Amino acid sequence: MKKLFLITFSALSIPILLSGCASQKGLSSGIESHLGNYEASYKGSAESKAAQHYLSSEFHLIDGDLGEAIKNLQAAINFDPSSPYLYTRLATLYLRSGETRLAVDNAEKALLIDADFLDAHKLLAALYSSANRIDMAITEYEKIIELDKEDEEAHLFLGILYSSMGDYEKAVTSLNNLLKIKPNSIMAFYYLGRVYSDMRLFTRAIEFYEKALLLKPSFRGALYELAFIYEMEEKTEKAIETYRKLLHFHPNDDGGRNRLGNLLIKGNRYEEALEQFQEMKKTSSNITAVRLKIGLIYMEQGKMDTAIREFQLAVDSDPENDMANYYLGMAYMEKDEFNLAREKFSQIPSTSSYYRDAALNIAHIMKEEGNKEGALTYLEEAIDSGLGTVDFYNLLVTLYADLEAYEKGTTFFIKKIELTPGDKELHFSLGTIYERWGKSDKSIAAMKKVLEIDPDHANALNYLGYTYAESGKNLDEAEKFAKRALELKPDNGYITDTLGWIYFKKQNFKKAISVLKKATELSPNDPVIIEHLGDAYLGNGKRKKAKELYQKAFDLYDNEEEKSKVLKKVDDLKKR
Repeated sequence: MKKLFLITFSALSIPILLSGCASQKGLSSGIESHLGNYEASYKGSAESKAAQHYLSSEFHLIDGDLGEAIKNLQAAINFDPSSPYLYTRLATLYLRSGETRLAVDNAEKALLIDADFLDAHKLLAALYSSANRIDMAITEYEKIIELDKEDEEAHLFLGILYSSMGDYEKAVTSLNNLLKIKPNSIMAFYYLGRVYSDMRLFTRAIEFYEKALLLKPSFRGALYELAFIYEMEEKTEKAIETYRKLLHFHPNDDGGRNRLGNLLIKGNRYEEALEQFQEMKKTSSNITAVRLKIGLIYMEQGKMDTAIREFQLAVDSDPENDMANYYLGMAYMEKDEFNLAREKFSQIPSTSSYYRDAALNIAHIMKEEGNKEGALTYLEEAIDSGLGTVDFYNLLVTLYADLEAYEKGTTFFIKKIELTPGDKELHFSLGTIYERWGKSDKSIAAMKKVLEIDPDHANALNYLGYTYAESGKNLDEAEKFAKRALELKPDNGYITDTLGWIYFKKQNFKKAISVLKKATELSPNDPVIIEHLGDAYLGNGKRKKAKELYQKAFDLYDNEEEKSKVLKKVDDLKKR
């Protein structure tokens, strides 16, 4: 019977199972012909009955009756239990029906009959891979290669599995073995690129992705991976060029278009980004998300009316979309249309991830409208309800200071600290209020408490460093604080200013100039930092440069008291 089933496997099963390219009529007539022959040759024998049940199974499979196909194949096995092919075939039908465990069981039974039955090994390898039983899948693929050294898929999948386990050396070996069999294997080149990318060997990865693309320029996966590498290496123009190639071949690829649009936004190329997202409107299944992205671009360009129109269209298409309502509120807020902004923020439910920000913006609106007492009460109640975050605390501190309600503010935060003594941000806010109140010793004590809780709290470190610099005391300790803060936030202009100011107070003007110049690069429009740099130049005897910087600081200051102070420095220089 084994010979018979090997014939039927090659003649019938592969077209039925894999390609589906034979017409039902032609296939049916072929099966009828086989069936007649089997009846003539094995009439009355167990083999004949097995053949009939097998072919009946194929008929039912053509008709789409998978259940009957399985029943007939089981019957065939009852008449011929020694056929590894029948068990393998039954395993494939169980796989179709979603019975993975039964598929594995029958494939394993096939191998108990014939340990070298290649099709059973192939099926088991695929089943083990899909079940994430990687070690067992590898064993099967290795056995397949032992039986057929030229099996391309086995080498490919073996390489993929080794890579998934982080065994990159074996992955590379397997994929190179595939290239020996098939020198122009696109998939071998592609997965070698993936392996080298996982190894962070991006130059090698690019080499193999480009080889794959030479063979198939439209290869979506290789184009994506190549663009990802360019993004990681911050080779933005190459990434953009690659995404454009991707879209040339696959114009409806929303994922690629979205990434291209985001890269263009990152480079402030807003008009080009708009082109991409406008194009996405034609193909995207999530038009609301596309409208929101377009609206945000218009906001970045300062085109608030156009942004509002896009956000409103997003809200109209999805009224319950919290993100759309939030950004519509933000656009109205930018236009100082506070009533409309408040209305949108108020529509966001407390269960939304945008609720905290919406509530904070409502408090900002109240402050801008001059209702500082109301904003203060609103924030206190919000914090009491559990909405407290750093931004809430910061605005609350500002309101207490604006209203000179220092005692009320310290009382509020002290009570909160009693409830959650380990909350470092509450201690930081308390220290900030004390500083605004002019109680420097209490402020320093609060900031030191922050550092007891979190020694790497960059803002507390910076605060102590700057406070000591301003007083001219503990300058060595101040320098340590500032340097540690800069290690934590190396691109922060204000912390850089603190270190430069400490050097100024130590009369190390050369170092002060170097550090403060960097601070002005990081925060180019901060008048305090610019004034500090002027002071450092003056200390170094460079009066002309100092005067230029003082004038620039004067132009940037809003506060009249600060303007007057820096103007006096300019006048003093003129008198010298």
